[in-house]
Amino acid sequence: MLEAMNEDIAAIEDRIRHCTCLCCMNGDDIVATITFNVIETPQKLSFSRKTLSYLSRFNRVGYISRFAVREDLRNEGLGIELVNQAVALAVKEKCGAVLLHSSASNRSMVEFYKNRGFELIDFESSRGYDRGLFSNRLG
Repeated sequence: MLEAMNEDIAAIEDRIRHCTCLCCMNGDDIVATITFNVIETPQKLSFSRKTLSYLSRFNRVGYISRFAVREDLRNEGLGIELVNQAVALAVKEKCGAVLLHSSASNRSMVEFYKNRGFELIDFESSRGYDRGLFSNRLG
């Protein structure tokens, strides 16, 4: 089971209706997934003055969520391909940046995002852990 797929049916249906969901398949099995959507008001993602200042530069951004690769298939390039496809969608949609939230303490994911052009621009801990906002400025 993919961690990002552990949600109720209503949440999945809403995500499919309002976002672009990219999947990697192995036969009939979904083995990796990422969700992408365009946000016309990026300031709604801010949780500090620092973030608000950063986001005020953009009229629209792409936002990545629900990203997961099945554990036994990690380090095979599936995650890189999904992130690259999401960034390509953001370029096509004329977004100024691609944003995502992730655990700021997960060193392997921070390094993964850094290697894809993302930088940690801010973090907060309202969910009980350091949750980072990462950005990849486009263009």
